[in-house]
Amino acid sequence: MKELKKRSIKAKDEVSGVSKSGKWKADVYFEHSTRAVAFEVQHSYQHLREYFKRQERYKESGVECYWILYKPRFLTVTKSIAKHRLKEEFGNRFPEDKKIGGGLGQISSLPIVWFEPEDEQPVKAPGFFSTEVGRWIDSVLDGGFKYSLGGWKIY
Repeated sequence: MKELKKRSIKAKDEVSGVSKSGKWKADVYFEHSTRAVAFEVQHSYQHLREYFKRQERYKESGVECYWILYKPRFLTVTKSIAKHRLKEEFGNRFPEDKKIGGGLGQISSLPIVWFEPEDEQPVKAPGFFSTEVGRWIDSVLDGGFKYSLGGWKIY
C-alpha cells in the first residue's frame, strides 16, 4: 500500500466484487489508468483449483489479479502447477524439447511471486528475478511484468 501511495495511487483494502461465477474479495484493489488491479496476498494453503477459480472470477470482472505468496505457499503452489502442467500439457511425460524455460512451476494464467519481507529485494520469482517492491509494482503498472519462456519476469 505504501508503494502504491508513493505513486499517487489510491489503493483500498478488502474490496469485494461479483462475477458471473461468484464473489471475489481483493486484499488490495486499485485502479490505474483504465485498469482495475487486485493484489492477493496468500498466507494460508489453498488448492491449485481454488487459485484458478479465484483468478477466473477476477478475469470475468475485468480485474487483473496478481498473487503475492509467502515462500511456503509459493513452493506448494509451484509444485502443484508443475504437476498440473505435466498432466494437462504434456500427457504426464516430461517434455524433452527444453522449451519450458525455467521449469514447469509457473503458468501464464496465474501471475505469482513470492515475498520475503526481511530481504532487501523481497519480491522474487525463482531463476528469473529478485527485486524491490517498488520496482515490481512499477513493472505491473507499466506492463513489464510478463510471462515468457516458462516464467513470470520483469522486462
